[in-house]
Amino acid sequence: MPIVIEWENREATARGVCDQCGARIADAADGLALWEERDATAIGRRELFMTHRACFEAFRGYRMSCTVGDWMKRDLQWFLDTLARDTSATSGS
Repeated sequence: MPIVIEWENREATARGVCDQCGARIADAADGLALWEERDATAIGRRELFMTHRACFEAFRGYRMSCTVGDWMKRDLQWFLDTLARDTSATSGS
């Protein structure tokens, strides 16, 4: 599960977590957004995963043994920017 809520100092914070090692992805430049692509022409949703760049090969190696599609990856910053645009996100609470 790449996005979690963590409680810290009595406050909830959304965090990105690596699906391979389980550690927080503290810097978007160090992260990747991943999904399995069985048919790039098919319309529909894909399950999202996140990893550290350094964890990607281990994640893909494990997942490729369990899946039939190719693993697509994009910079985590691309995912965050796309999500912000799609949800009309603004700063603040």
